[in-house]
Amino acid sequence: MNDTRDYLATRVYPALDAVSAGLLDGLNPAKRDKYYVLDCPSCGAETKRSAYYYPCESAAIYCSRKNKCEMGRLSIWDYVQQTQKLSNRDTFEKLCTAAGVALPNSPRGAADKRTASLNRIFFDVVREALLASGVALEYLRKERGMTDAEINDARIGYYPSESYVRDRLKAAGCDLKQAEEWEILDRPSERSQRATKKLAKRIVGYWEQPDGSIRPWGRAFGESARAVIGVGGEQAEPNKYEFSFGMVKTVPYRFRDVQRKGVVIAVEGPLDAERMSVNGLPAIAIGGANVILEQAKYLVSRGVNSLIHLTDGDKAGYEGGLSTIKNCEPLGISTYIATIPEGKDDPDALLSKEGAEPLLAILDAALSGGAYLARDMVHARMRHGLETSRTVQERLIQRERLTPASRLEFDQYLQSQGVPLPPTQSLALRLAAELVAAGLGMDDVNRIVRDRYGVIVSVGSPEAKNV
Repeated sequence: MNDTRDYLATRVYPALDAVSAGLLDGLNPAKRDKYYVLDCPSCGAETKRSAYYYPCESAAIYCSRKNKCEMGRLSIWDYVQQTQKLSNRDTFEKLCTAAGVALPNSPRGAADKRTASLNRIFFDVVREALLASGVALEYLRKERGMTDAEINDARIGYYPSESYVRDRLKAAGCDLKQAEEWEILDRPSERSQRATKKLAKRIVGYWEQPDGSIRPWGRAFGESARAVIGVGGEQAEPNKYEFSFGMVKTVPYRFRDVQRKGVVIAVEGPLDAERMSVNGLPAIAIGGANVILEQAKYLVSRGVNSLIHLTDGDKAGYEGGLSTIKNCEPLGISTYIATIPEGKDDPDALLSKEGAEPLLAILDAALSGGAYLARDMVHARMRHGLETSRTVQERLIQRERLTPASRLEFDQYLQSQGVPLPPTQSLALRLAAELVAAGLGMDDVNRIVRDRYGVIVSVGSPEAKNV
């Protein structure tokens, strides 16, 4: 059954739109922008269309009524099997057919099943520690609001101490040198900088690296989240998230677990991504305040054409949204910025306290990259000084590099605010003329005009095409 589950997760569900395939007709589905709303199989007509389903990215139907629905989550497998009275084999074949995916070959041999990788053993060790730790489970259940089913579905564990993990990896026959290289364990010569400091007494998981290795991350809570006394005697708050020194974030966290084309939701923290995933939302973690350029290149190379960046409602979140647009839009990724209101903490906490419905409303209200930049430009025009002029010029340059839909949103937002859009080419030509009149050479003129307006000025007679 493990082989079947893996095949469903990696091949079938990423290609399955259960609504288009007619598998969910009995739930009265209705299309939203990037997902469907439908009647909850448990709540029924009592709360019409309180459930939601993300096609090609979710393996289940989810009810948005936090703590009010007995179901909460129902897998597509269970719904199809229960409503159509099918055997396991028939259900599997039906889902494969609906997704347009061929049935798999025969199961792997016993020798392959006996081969356990370090990442699998590490996960088993920290998962066992999580289930044995009353304090970690209490944190997830009470403070994070996670159900036991959600905890079981999330790819997380607990790291009691370096010695605990080392002893159990050693007993399992793991290569401890490799574990040290992957920063799961401390290197004896660098003990002050490694896992004990970054992972001990934290909720942990691992980030798959481009070369197939892993690097762990840790989320502070309880004792590991308490302020510590710094060198100067002052109190220092620990980082909410800690990442391994050698971690490469080019491939976003959980990207291989969500659909490789279409829309993805980018959040900062891995635990947020895990929590959103078990609630049916196609989330990846970027490990910082913005999607970096290398991540944007990777995403577009894997077919991602639309991205929602879910940011915090503070200054860092706002600037992170601007950076994400700058890195994604020129590569052809239509970018939307959804903002969690200030004081609402993070996606994980919002799900814990209020359920999925408010989060879905925030995602639905996301601003396109064009509207986001135009709003920033309008706000800048209300201020005075050199920074205002610089911001307006930067936004006009960025407008030329937006995807067509975002550029249209940029123009429409300015129009709605009564702000005329300056003709970029005329401004560039006017500046070029002033610079030439001031005696600057064409190399300098083009450099200045390109930096300010993103265009190149060509000067010459009709006969001389390359002057």
